[in-house]
Amino acid sequence: MILRAHVETIPPDNSGTHETQVREVEVEAPTYEDGRALLDEQLKDGERLITIRVAGI
Repeated sequence: MILRAHVETIPPDNSGTHETQVREVEVEAPTYEDGRALLDEQLKDGERLITIRVAGI
């Protein structure tokens, strides 16, 4: 199973005045749960997952 996710930097506050960076991450795993764990491992400090989709099985 291939999972694709968009990862966004977390802004320092909720004012909406800060620019964030978004990157795409792709992982391949036997199950969704394993893929989700791999995506979590790809997160750097100060980042969060904003979308996850199954790109292929």
